[in-house]
Amino acid sequence: MVTRSLETAEIEKGIDALPSPSNDIVVMWHKHPQSINLEKYILYRGEEISNQIIFTNIFDIEANFNLDTLHEDKGLSVGTMYYYYIVAVDENNNRSIPSDTVKYQLLEKPQLEDLSISNNTYLVNGVLTNPSQLIFRTLQFTAGASAGSILRIEKLGSRELVYFEYIRQFQNADGFAVHEIVGETLLQSLFKNRDDGNFYEWRIDLADNFSLNRGSESEWNELSIKWGN
Repeated sequence: MVTRSLETAEIEKGIDALPSPSNDIVVMWHKHPQSINLEKYILYRGEEISNQIIFTNIFDIEANFNLDTLHEDKGLSVGTMYYYYIVAVDENNNRSIPSDTVKYQLLEKPQLEDLSISNNTYLVNGVLTNPSQLIFRTLQFTAGASAGSILRIEKLGSRELVYFEYIRQFQNADGFAVHEIVGETLLQSLFKNRDDGNFYEWRIDLADNFSLNRGSESEWNELSIKWGN
């Protein structure tokens, strides 16, 4: 299986939550070293039942000879630890030994609020122009004090990472929420001299401060921004 990257990594790899409307996990594995006669992979998912992890075959995936493979496991439950491994099968139905097992537990998915902008920011054809600050925030949630937040801004389409910020703890009088302010100086350094268009996406992830195997990701929201007249 592909080794899971840190939540704070710029490029995300390995088992992870997905920035989708439902509660989904993506599982990734490397191509088999003897893939010439390989026909498929069988993906198994396990859950703990009565102190035992019970695995079932959830999907057969056609083998890709040249690339790593991923599968999106959709419609899962928040708070359940899921375990995954794969078995490779060749054209003669010979099966490999099982891969290593990876696991992941989804936290409550953050729900984004609309961007808050300062009074002197204005819109031109739906594009934020010359903002002095932007406030990225979520609705209140119940993920708990062990979760930190990650703000990601990427170029729409190319997935180029434009900005990344990690905060370990957050809490207000009403409970837990994310409230991240990006000021004018930083915004100008990120966007003012870019010549690749004005369209970006942002999302907020939750990451367990003590475990690589727990987290969640909001859906993407679009952001259009530029400096000038």
